[in-house]
Amino acid sequence: MLKKIYLLAIGLILSGCFMFEEDEVVINPPDLLVDFIETRQITEVWQTNIGRLNLSSDNITLSSDGTLLYVSSGNSEILALDIERGMEVWSQQLDFNIMSGPEHAAGRLFVASAEGRIVSLNAENGSVNWEISINAEVSTPLTATNQGLVIGTSEGTIIGINPSSGGVLWENQQEVPVLTIRGGTKPIISGGTVLAGFDNGRVAAYNLFTGDTLWEIPLSLASGTSQLERLIDVADRMVLRGNILYCINLHGYLTAIEINNGTPLWNREISSHAGVSANDTRLIVLDEIGDIYTYQAQSSLPDWTNDSFTYRDLTLPTILPGYIVAGDFEGYVHLIDSTNGEVVNRVRSARSPISIPIFALGNNFFVLSDSGNLASYTLN
Repeated sequence: MLKKIYLLAIGLILSGCFMFEEDEVVINPPDLLVDFIETRQITEVWQTNIGRLNLSSDNITLSSDGTLLYVSSGNSEILALDIERGMEVWSQQLDFNIMSGPEHAAGRLFVASAEGRIVSLNAENGSVNWEISINAEVSTPLTATNQGLVIGTSEGTIIGINPSSGGVLWENQQEVPVLTIRGGTKPIISGGTVLAGFDNGRVAAYNLFTGDTLWEIPLSLASGTSQLERLIDVADRMVLRGNILYCINLHGYLTAIEINNGTPLWNREISSHAGVSANDTRLIVLDEIGDIYTYQAQSSLPDWTNDSFTYRDLTLPTILPGYIVAGDFEGYVHLIDSTNGEVVNRVRSARSPISIPIFALGNNFFVLSDSGNLASYTLN
């Protein structure tokens, strides 16, 4: 718990929420909400509450098979909800708090505890398929396909697991710095390749089935005089478009990498701990203070910037057709035109912060607030 508090304090300092002037602590006020012209309607479809989130479970995600929505509050219960009505279809109570997941792939759900217990469940009815323990602290979100399951630990180990049986297939270790704030990125599985970023500022590719290292490169090298200035953790979310991996790190760069050989194609100097999201043409980056920067994916040229969310603790923007959407510390959901960065609508989904990135399916999106309020919306 002390470690979590310490890392939270580091995150606040890096994001600019606190500035120290002699013995005085100055809290930077968040930007006020900007006026906007509504050009796209947001309709609430349903709303429910799953119970207040366990905020120590910072890798909680929403997932879906298109019919059911899978969610957890980070406590011990997993829920499957009818995606159209929000009604509970099944629930499963485990004997540990969920740190990561639920992740859906090929009719299975996967969740993990902070202590390294990993459980596979039947996505249709919630029955347990298998359970294993990796005897390590889980620090990354799970990633699964029908061929593989991958997770990372706080010691810099990435582990490949057979999703059918739970058998551990391989482990690979990275040396991690003494001081970090992320614990590694959510791995990406592409065919038979695993792509992962680490707290030492390196990105690597592994064979999904054997764990053999295919390539490994640094995004940047640590510099500066203090430990905080030398943080170079690869940010939480990377994104893959075709054969190009886009990733970003603290005090470093937004970098495009050819995944077949690990060749960096270009980079742009910018710092983020949230990561990067992308539509077909643009990369969207949320910097340390909450400003949104976009870049042309092919050329790396800067596109538009929106600096109206400074210090509003924005979630990493989620991609919708023609738009991006993000939540903030007051429970507001902001809909932004992805072509020019203009706010086109806003709804207040809850009276508590939204810390988990919004989950989208086509024109529909789902917002889970820290108080456990879960709402479904659609664009009209």
